[in-house]
Amino acid sequence: MRLQVSTGIVCVALVSSLGSAIAADKPVKKIAPTVAEALKVFDPETLPLLPTKDDEKVGRIHVGGFTYTTTKDVKSAFEFYQAEFEKRKWKELPNTYVSDDSCSATLAKDGYHLSLSTSKIGDGTMVIIHNHGKLDLKKLPLPQGVKPLHSFPITEAFLSDAKREDVAAELTKLLVAQGWEPYGTAGNQMFFKQNALRLSADVMTAPALGNKTAITFSTEQLSADIPAPAETVQLQYSDSTKHLFFDYAADDIEAGFAAIYQFYNDKLAADGWKPTTDKPIEDGNHSFFIYRNPAKDLIEVNMTEFEGQVRVGVDFQTAKEVAEIDAQIKAELAKRKKEKEKPTATTPDEPELETLKIALPADAKNVETDKSEIKFHVGNGKAKPFAAALAKKLKAGGWKELSVTLEDMAGAIVLEKDDRDLTIIYLETGVLPSEVKLMGRGLEVEKVKAK
Repeated sequence: MRLQVSTGIVCVALVSSLGSAIAADKPVKKIAPTVAEALKVFDPETLPLLPTKDDEKVGRIHVGGFTYTTTKDVKSAFEFYQAEFEKRKWKELPNTYVSDDSCSATLAKDGYHLSLSTSKIGDGTMVIIHNHGKLDLKKLPLPQGVKPLHSFPITEAFLSDAKREDVAAELTKLLVAQGWEPYGTAGNQMFFKQNALRLSADVMTAPALGNKTAITFSTEQLSADIPAPAETVQLQYSDSTKHLFFDYAADDIEAGFAAIYQFYNDKLAADGWKPTTDKPIEDGNHSFFIYRNPAKDLIEVNMTEFEGQVRVGVDFQTAKEVAEIDAQIKAELAKRKKEKEKPTATTPDEPELETLKIALPADAKNVETDKSEIKFHVGNGKAKPFAAALAKKLKAGGWKELSVTLEDMAGAIVLEKDDRDLTIIYLETGVLPSEVKLMGRGLEVEKVKAK
């Protein structure tokens, strides 16, 4: 474990220092595809979906691929997508594997590569479709003396007699010169981004090969093109949520905030993005700013101070995602307003409404409550699980689910029982504490006894 940590630190230092020092004097022609280019060849939202247990909705489907669980058996699910891709003129490459428990294949079209796999999970089948994008790995620049080790459709491996640190440094220099931007590290892996393609260069010492240095390339088509400064610490990107996270070291925090703001202003403006405000919006101990492009997509950048560094979270939403969330929230707010306008006085014939007691998470903070609304904050990433668990508990108690939207960043669930309804809304910022709102009649926070 200590070796992995120290190796990762070396990679961070190499990528950060070389990435910033080798900025090209003139624009480099980019060879990696954009999101728009990738969608012309593979749009996963046009793929049909197989049946799911209890008609469970499949999560957000991105151009980078998606995963879901179907009630079909492993072979049937695999054969269904084999036929589907064949209709769409994708070529199945050699070495397809088929068994009762798992199946896998690699597909190619117009220079793009996809991985298709199905595997048994519990009483269902997990379907995974992964987009590797378009890039000829054989044409990537290599340090001197590097020789081929093995070649597969979605990976290329090479071998060098030089030390791992020297190979990593030289490779970084060559990739940056070819227009690849440093995009974080993980152990021996160095990540680079160009347009909406992420390149992984796994540089490691191989004891089984006489302690020579092995280089393994692989790629991943991204669903969002989110830039990042070269000088970052612990950069992480999740394509399923389109969320970028990193720390930025600065001697002066205010200067660090200004540097991040300037970086995104310059970088995004070059791609047609415009800020929605003249300066960052201050909100307590952090600030944020939002950009929109002509397609009405949205990028939100959040900055906060953390242990003497600037902690940055960047979220990307398509215009469709923004519109869906806006419509959901507006509908729930309208329903809330209508609910408040109803007469509160009860007639002699109308029974008094039974109190609905809600048990809040143990770490709930900033709790605000009245008879028609409960609002509170929980730790980052805890709002969605709370909403889903509460809805499940209420359904077990006879409540009916009228509508549900469970996204990683925001969601809403509307439930009904007899003559009353309850709306659960949550917002996940990715950096700050998450917010939960419960709206309905006769709400009360349940007091949990101390253990």
